[in-house]
Amino acid sequence: MMMMKKYFIYLGMALVGMALSSCDDKQQSNDEQTATETTVVADDSTDGLKAVPKEQLDGEWIVAKIGESVPSEVSLTLSFDIAQNRFAGNFGCNDYMGNLEFDNPMDDDYDATEIEFSDLAGTLALCEHIELEKQMTQLLDEVEHFTITESGELYLLDEHHKVLATLARK
Repeated sequence: MMMMKKYFIYLGMALVGMALSSCDDKQQSNDEQTATETTVVADDSTDGLKAVPKEQLDGEWIVAKIGESVPSEVSLTLSFDIAQNRFAGNFGCNDYMGNLEFDNPMDDDYDATEIEFSDLAGTLALCEHIELEKQMTQLLDEVEHFTITESGELYLLDEHHKVLATLARK
């Protein structure tokens, strides 16, 4: 009986080791894949999309419009670190950060415009413009697509490709 327990323990350890090594191979494959993923660029509308490297998102952007309104009372920023699949920024008072997820090019229904802002975290200072910060938090949760216009504006879009926010490079 004791010999049987040892056998199952060793068998379990071997299976876990194989599973972990398989995950490492998948991660390397995903890393190689990420290098070739693309995003989308458009003319000044959300029609006529063209693929470009998603690395064009890298860097710091200023929120120029939320829907059709211009946030004039505070400066809102959004920065992308594509190599780390991370985003960060400032809502005017509080800092925030999180993870970026892009559609997998290996999926049958691959869409290079898909983006998801996940694991949002931020500071919790009480601010004069707290309603604007709540609006930005909700907006990031609704974003499903993006595009960069030929004039260089970044559009964050909902599931129906409606523009939720327009950003300009800082």
